Order: sequence, then structure tokens, then C-alpha cells
Amino acid sequence: MHTLAGLVRSLPCYLAFCVTVALTAAVAGTTCVGLGLLACLAAASLTWKRVPVARTSALDSGQVLETAA
Repeated sequence: MHTLAGLVRSLPCYLAFCVTVALTAAVAGTTCVGLGLLACLAAASLTWKRVPVARTSALDSGQVLETAA
């Protein structure tokens, strides 16, 4: 369920990137990819700001697996 929610919340980022690249490709050339990334980051900051953190009972109780050294 969390994966589906993450994919849905990422759609505005993908859309912002695609629209920015499509609109600026003729004018900016390859710089449009950088502009698209900036638009994607701006959309991500708006979209992902209020995403709840998934907590499990194991994390809350401190029962986290440790790696062997």
C-alpha cells in the first residue's frame, strides 16, 4: 500500500519534469533537463511535505535488527 501511495505522490513530479522539458526544449536545448529537474524538485517539496512516516510496532518498541560486525 505504501508503494502505491509513493507512486501516486510522485506523479506530479514526473508531470512537472515532462512539461518543463517539453516547453523549454526548443529554447534552452539540453539545459531543459536541468530546468526539468528543478521543476521536479519544486513539485516534490510541495507533494512530499505532508507525507506521514510509516512506523511499525518493531520500530516503536526498539526491536530493530542489528547487523553483525
